[in-house]
Amino acid sequence: MIPYIDGTGAKWALELFELTDATDRLLVLRDASQLLACGLAGRRLQKIATVYDYAPEGRPEGDSDETFHAKIVLADGVAAYVGSANLLWRSKGANLECGMLVEGPAVRAIKVVVDAVISTFSKP
Repeated sequence: MIPYIDGTGAKWALELFELTDATDRLLVLRDASQLLACGLAGRRLQKIATVYDYAPEGRPEGDSDETFHAKIVLADGVAAYVGSANLLWRSKGANLECGMLVEGPAVRAIKVVVDAVISTFSKP
């Protein structure tokens, strides 16, 4: 679950997805059309991952009551990264981001949250 992505971030996500043996590769974005501007990496992500578009029904575009700002990477319910980084060039190379790797029983609680959020999205 990462709200924002650019070309650098798409390459970064693609590297992560291609390195895993996970059978489910899910990508949740604030606006899945962001991948259109990400070139080859964006197109490749759309082929190897299920991309979910966070677009709550009934909310006008540009609504200021944003509710999706989570940054979570979940790996088969066994490990999770929870942090501050979007998939943007600034997050990878310029910003000081903070996050933690969670393993063990605590990951179950993170998976419950991710599954609940995904159950509200429509797939593009």
